[in-house]
Amino acid sequence: MSLFKSLLSILWGIYLEVELLEHMVILFLIIRGTSVLISLTAASFISFRIFGFLLCKIKSDCMRKSS
Repeated sequence: MSLFKSLLSILWGIYLEVELLEHMVILFLIIRGTSVLISLTAASFISFRIFGFLLCKIKSDCMRKSS
């Protein structure tokens, strides 16, 4: 790193390591948010499938009892 860049980074309060860390934190937050959305979608899909199966089972049991 040149002397000029070091002086500018000190004056602006921007250090290259901090800049890299900021990018890593942003990527982590994006990936974490995406994984949370995917897991929520999968969980809701599975719960709807189970609810649909149970509802179908209850309907078929009720139809058997009535006939």
